[in-house]
Amino acid sequence: MGKLERASLLLLSGLLSAGIAASAGPETRIERSQDAIRINASLRVDAHHHIAWQVLTDYNNLARFVPGMQTSQIVSRPGEALLLKQTGQSGFLLFALPIEVVVRITETPLEVIRFEAVGGSFKNKRGECRIKGQDDATLLVYQASIVPGFWVPPLLGPAVMGQDGRSKLMGLAREMQRRAVTTVTAASVSVAQRGCRIGQRT
Repeated sequence: MGKLERASLLLLSGLLSAGIAASAGPETRIERSQDAIRINASLRVDAHHHIAWQVLTDYNNLARFVPGMQTSQIVSRPGEALLLKQTGQSGFLLFALPIEVVVRITETPLEVIRFEAVGGSFKNKRGECRIKGQDDATLLVYQASIVPGFWVPPLLGPAVMGQDGRSKLMGLAREMQRRAVTTVTAASVSVAQRGCRIGQRT
């Protein structure tokens, strides 16, 4: 690969990485109704919805890029309902609680992942993560209703849960964009290499 091709790839990677750093945070609405905390959040991600789906369903590796998550592992057997066990911390600043949860996952490929807690630290946790393609971008929508199985400060609780949800959504978005950059860079390298081989044959 020539110097011009390498310089172009570095420039492209830099521009895309700058886009990741400048991404706006998700639009979030938090409500509390009796014991339940409801979270509605949406975020536009500069990644194709196929890449977004790959990230959301990379269950055994979620802890690598989701803030606060320490482990994530499929615990069901092939052919059974998909069960995912996760551990980590929920909260921010001085208010952080250890979390362990087992959720049952239902997928509608390339559209929505629905989840419901069947064990762990929550009395009830259910919701969905939905994606919608927008040209080469993706609208990521997260909705959840959470009833903690532990004490949450009445006034601080919704803010804690909201901040935790936003942080995790941003972690997913960053990984989606990272993979999008990798895909574009790999494609550009392939084109440049083909161009070099053609030039060598002429």
